[in-house]
Amino acid sequence: MRLFNKFVMGVGTAAMLLTSCTEKFEEINQNPNDPENVPTVSLALSASRTLMDDLRDEWAAGRMVLPWVQYWAQVNYTEEDRFQYRQNSNNSMFKSIYTKLMDIERIIEIAEDETLSGSYSLAYGDPNNQVQAARIMKAWVFQLLTDMYGPIPYSSYGAQDEDFNALMAHIGVSNPSYVSQERIYADLLNELKEAAALIDESKDVFDRDIIFKSESATKWKQFANSLRLRIAVQAGDAAAIAEAASADLIMDNGDNAAWYYDGTTTKGAPMYKAYFVSNRTDFAVSKPFIDLLKGKDATNGVVNPFSGMTDPRLFKYAVTVGTDEAAFIGNKVEESTDPADYEGIPYGVSNSVAGAIAMSRVSMPGEQVLAADASEIYMEAAEVYFLLSEINGYDQANYEAGVRASMEKWGVAQADIDAYVAALPAASMETVLTQKYIALYMQPHQAWSEYRRTGYPMHLIKPGQFTGANYADGTAVISDVALGDGNDVMFTPLVDISDVPARLAFPQEEELLNPAGFSQGLELLGGDDAMDTVLPIFKK
Repeated sequence: MRLFNKFVMGVGTAAMLLTSCTEKFEEINQNPNDPENVPTVSLALSASRTLMDDLRDEWAAGRMVLPWVQYWAQVNYTEEDRFQYRQNSNNSMFKSIYTKLMDIERIIEIAEDETLSGSYSLAYGDPNNQVQAARIMKAWVFQLLTDMYGPIPYSSYGAQDEDFNALMAHIGVSNPSYVSQERIYADLLNELKEAAALIDESKDVFDRDIIFKSESATKWKQFANSLRLRIAVQAGDAAAIAEAASADLIMDNGDNAAWYYDGTTTKGAPMYKAYFVSNRTDFAVSKPFIDLLKGKDATNGVVNPFSGMTDPRLFKYAVTVGTDEAAFIGNKVEESTDPADYEGIPYGVSNSVAGAIAMSRVSMPGEQVLAADASEIYMEAAEVYFLLSEINGYDQANYEAGVRASMEKWGVAQADIDAYVAALPAASMETVLTQKYIALYMQPHQAWSEYRRTGYPMHLIKPGQFTGANYADGTAVISDVALGDGNDVMFTPLVDISDVPARLAFPQEEELLNPAGFSQGLELLGGDDAMDTVLPIFKK
């Protein structure tokens, strides 16, 4: 039995806001004849979808992490590309994530309430399996949160630790403690190990399980084990790595953990809504990423480990230059296999330089990326194979399997996959981790974690380096802006840091609403709430 098994909510940042969100959610989802009877499956579906709505949208992803790992760059408002993000976005994201944790936590509360046994709330799956699935989802969220900020308010199902007191407003904890990243990682490993062990594969989890459409109990177990492997590798925990690697893992794209959007205007994928509902066509695929996929060396002088090789995922990740937005409606996008038809937008330029770029000459994100029914990945087979390659001394078999799994997921033709894999250079730290970065496209938070942990890929443009502003035909991207030698632009960040941000600063609202917790977090960071404060997990 968990330490606190009542309905919980209580990050000090926003108890009132979260209560309001809960009330609105319940007004929509409760049985009108039984207002206290909320189906756990409704909570699970809502939390799973809205997590992706908020984390993979134009704000948390498009204007922050997608540019920081240089998958994309902005065509307007390039301040965020240069690391000056909006504090309102940070505040909103922090509160929103903890709101979703509230729904996940409530699944546990309902599933363990013996008075609801056999009720409408629990009519859609096995209560024990729902508890374990909720623990797994919480682990996924908390890993993402601690990787973003470092110390955070934390809540555990199994650990009886008085500092793990997030989500406890019901017992008067309005100022939850901040917990170190090391302690959170250690508990996440325990949570995932226990949850996987307690799942009963003979029973359902949620009968409308959108994350896993069949054999859901087994797939939830695979998700738990795979996530445990990721966290163990990031923590450098040899014992946990060995245990997780020997468990049942996600080894096939059919087992991927993902949210599958239904393709409607109101419930479509977040980037579809950004582009075609909100008309925020503010993003293009970045030149550093396009050049990497083309097999070109980076403008910062780094030699491409896949030099001269055109990655066929280029034709899936981006569209050809000049593709009209209307072509995305009705699946009218024409795919070209000529790499010369794809150009990336220079990364890290000023608003004035970006505004002078002819958008008809750079590539927007690909049709699958902007589809209304796109899937958003929690964890997939390709990542697991690359993890296995890494822990086995960067072995060739898992490296090749990871590339194949990624290409198959994106619909690359089998003949093209075979040809590319046959030409791959030998597995090494650089080749494996660069391929992992390529495979993590549109999973920017995990790609950001990987870069901070490993330093790969090496082609990312750093502050003070030049970002190329020439097309493949030699003409300049920008003809009416004074540029440096060779029509290149120096990347000058708006924040005084020398690399990709090491973390997000704590939301400003935390200092006002949870001053005690904020002070704890600051102390755990060594007193410096800065974007270049390296988190313990990512110290080389």
